[in-house]
Amino acid sequence: MALTGYEKKLEDYTKEELVQIAEKYSIYYTTATGQGRISGYQRLNKTQLISLIKNDNDYKSANPNRPTVQGSNNDKNRFLKFKESLFGTESPEELMDEILSIASNTKRDFPIPGKYYTYIYYAATPKILYDRHPLIIAGDILPKGFRAFNYHWGKIRQYNTVDGDRLVSGLYELTSQEFNILKSVPYGKIVRNWQ
Repeated sequence: MALTGYEKKLEDYTKEELVQIAEKYSIYYTTATGQGRISGYQRLNKTQLISLIKNDNDYKSANPNRPTVQGSNNDKNRFLKFKESLFGTESPEELMDEILSIASNTKRDFPIPGKYYTYIYYAATPKILYDRHPLIIAGDILPKGFRAFNYHWGKIRQYNTVDGDRLVSGLYELTSQEFNILKSVPYGKIVRNWQ
């Protein structure tokens, strides 16, 4: 009999059972390299699998005890449990994978000035030092991208989205409360583009 993920608490399943549940719902996730996947769940650890399953819309819709109350108030604190679950040994890539999974239902194509976002970014400008995992407050929209205050830098940076520099993952919109929580999560990744 196929597992639904509601026979018991997710934490009580084995990793192999969690892999079966992820396969049942064809759970989509984005890796730190920006690639989307609906397979390869065996490579994820138990904590990652639980987080992916808990935040998957198909899994949530299948809940036999789904609450009837809906609203954005539940979404305002999506990262509280995530922050509390951290050990402090996670890599920026592991943290970013988890963040994008949790924020998957607020993916946007374009930023709106004054709103909060995080995403995976690969700069094409040679030898530039940049943040691969920006946490921003969006600013001016430009012909080839946008400006934003990047919390990891502590200043305004320009992000090009055409003609080279690129936004790999799409933008994930955050609430102000989520932005404040993520400010205390060390997932920024300052790297130099050696191209």
